[in-house]
Formats: sequence, C-alpha cells, structure tokens
Amino acid sequence: MAGNVWTPIPPHLKLKTSSNPLGMTEFDPVIRMVDAESGLMDATWADRAKTVFDVSLSYTYYPFDEQTLDLCLPFDYFTDPEISDWGDGPGVKHEDEEIARDIQSLSVHWDAPASHAQFVSERFVSELESKGFTVDGIEIFADFNSEITSSVCIRIHIFRRITILVLRFFWPLTALLFIPFAGFFIPIEMVMPRVATGFISFLSLQVFRTMAYSLIPKPSSSLLWMDVTMFTMTVIMFASVLENVLAQAVRANVSSHAAKFVDNLSKVTFPVTGVTMLTVLFWMGAMNVATDWLMAVCIMILSFWLLSFNLAIFLYIRCLESTLMKTLVEQIAHPDFRYRGMKSLDQKELSIVFKAFDKDGTGDVTADEVLDCFGDHGLSFKREDDETHFRIRLRDMFQKKGKNNRLDLNGFCFHFAELFRYHSPQTEDEEEQDQKAFGGTTWI
Repeated sequence: MAGNVWTPIPPHLKLKTSSNPLGMTEFDPVIRMVDAESGLMDATWADRAKTVFDVSLSYTYYPFDEQTLDLCLPFDYFTDPEISDWGDGPGVKHEDEEIARDIQSLSVHWDAPASHAQFVSERFVSELESKGFTVDGIEIFADFNSEITSSVCIRIHIFRRITILVLRFFWPLTALLFIPFAGFFIPIEMVMPRVATGFISFLSLQVFRTMAYSLIPKPSSSLLWMDVTMFTMTVIMFASVLENVLAQAVRANVSSHAAKFVDNLSKVTFPVTGVTMLTVLFWMGAMNVATDWLMAVCIMILSFWLLSFNLAIFLYIRCLESTLMKTLVEQIAHPDFRYRGMKSLDQKELSIVFKAFDKDGTGDVTADEVLDCFGDHGLSFKREDDETHFRIRLRDMFQKKGKNNRLDLNGFCFHFAELFRYHSPQTEDEEEQDQKAFGGTTWI
C-alpha cells in the first residue's frame, strides 16, 4: 500500500557512490511508496557516516579574494537524486511535511542548522568565518554530469573580510610608504638625516614584506595581488631613497636652486603617486582584475611618473640660466628690495649668471653689459628715480671694484652682494646702518 514503510533493502538496490562503491550503509533508508500500481518508490538515505569534502581556495586576489565553493556528492550507476525543499514555508505540500517529520525523527543532528540554509550546519559556517571569510549565500542543486552519473552539490559564496586587515596590512603599509617623504622637507644640507629617513623605511619595507606574505593562508607560485602591491611600494620607496642622492648630486654639480626644485617637485609628486597607486591597487583588487593586467597598469603609471619627474628636472636645469636671471630681476625690481637683501647664490649659480652677462665670452663684464642683460630679461622699476640710481650706483661699483671698469669671474663673485644690494638713494648714515645690520658680511 502507498505510504511510509520500513523495509530491508536488497543489496542490489542500495545506493552506490564513488566514496562507497559497495553501497554499504550504517542505517536503513526511509522508503515512501509513490505509486502502488507502478511500484515507484522514493528513498531517503539517512547514513550516519560522515562525508569529507576537499576544498581548494584561491588566494590570487588576497585580501580581496571572493570564492565560490562547490561541494559535490557524486552518485553513480543510474542513480537519479532529487532535491526537495522541506519545511513550513508557503507552497510546501502536505505529504512533504509528513516526509520531513519522518526524516527529522530518524536523522542525527550533529550541530544546529545555519541561518543561511537548513542543510548546512552552523559549525561549518563558523569554520569559514574563522578563516576570515563571510558567507554570502548557500544554495543546493543537482548536477547531472551524464546519463549514468550525477551529483548533489552545495554552492557556497564567500568573500574575504578585510576589516582586520586594515589594521594589520593597509594602515602600516600606507604609513610606511609616506614616512620617507618627510625627508624632502629636511634641509638639503642635512645629508644624513635625509638619507636615513628614506633608507630605514626602505629596509623596514623588506621586513614588512615577510609579514605580509605570512598573512596569505596558502603559498602560490602564480602572480598574486600581494606581489604587485609589494613591487609597487618597493619602487616608490626606493625612488624616495634615490631622490636624496639625486638632490645632493644636483646641488654639488649644478646649483642649490636646482636641488631645491628637485625637493619641491618630490614633495608633490611622491605623495600624489603614492595615493594614486594605492587607489588603483585597492580598486582593481576589489574588482578581481587579472593580476597580469594589474601589474601592467602599475608599471605604466610608475614609468610615466618617473619619466615625467626626470624630464621636469632636465628641463629646469636646461633653463636654469633664465630662471636665475628672472629671480634676480624680480628681486632688484621689488620696491622693498633695499630692506630684503639679495637672495644667496652658490658659486656655480654665480658662474651661470656671469656667463649670462658675458655674452661676448671675453672673461670679464662691464656695467653696461650687466644693464643690457637685465634689460633683455625685462628689468623695470616703478619709480624712475630708482632706475636712475641703480644704473649710477652699478657703474660706480664697477669703477671702484673692477679693473678698468671690468670685473672677471672671481671679482664678480666676490662683490656680487655689493653690486646688487639696493637701488634706492641712501644717505651715508643710512648706508652705515645697513652695513651694521648686515654685520659687514658679503651675501654670497
């Protein structure tokens, strides 16, 4: 008769699986007679034996990795498994409720069911969460591989929780990246503190690299998001170390103004590049962009930045003569110049300025050559008296300090501050007060 019955099952009718090829079971199935005339039956297998699944997780995009796990129980030999949604929800048939009660009375519950799905235990979900994942969804489905094989699969969607990694990885890495940028604000004369700021941070990054890779649960031989991140940060921090060397080299071989330009350029471009790279890495990692493309994009951005940085320095050095002349013109033409004093120039910069004045290449300059060069670079005064006095005093200084009204390079460098100290008329008492204010020293 139709209904739920207990009966011993002949061995040749028992379900056989890949993990249980003999169809051995520690518990009898529950049989429901579907149709007495046709003899069709539904069998519910209530096996006490535990089933163990092997799970392979990918950490290519760690810590932005999202995983889809398919835990499948394969069935062979023309078995046709069917999945039924038993419960108290709407649309559940009365006979299904009876089967559910029968199964519940016969089943052994090893753990409480998870809130995501009744067919998954809470302990299983807790194990995934303990590994740093959040379970986003669980579904069950039947996978019919062929006419003679099939599987019942549980598909689990999980994603990495990165909240704790903000403290363990992102924040230390960001702080470590920006620490060497502080060296750009240290005076260029303080060589050791500048180098130490960048180099110690660079060495610390290598220690941090080991810690970062230890966070990855499983080592991998493929290119990882972590590899691209560490490579990018290493390039930026190593560039900050080289910037100190470059600034010192420019100062020693070109000029102090050019070295300051290198520092000022670094103060802007290094933080901007660091923020840009971190944003690109985080966004592309969260989008699970292929790591090969991620590496290519990072290399393109870094290459563009480094080439632009060096090109800007090259162009500045090429135009250094015009830059220095423009600086001198702005200082001399300023209404308050007599109270400011001349901005200091180093020996190499004075040589560059002298060559700008010495257009004919004779090795010495006259007051008229200096005035003509200033005129070519746009020197003008708001007051006509200031311009007249400047010209008269400059010619007078060349007559007093020079030989035959001419100054060679050594004389020009030695008397530079006196030549262009001020351009407003002064009384002898005022000039003596200025000499005391400057301490009788020459500004070079």
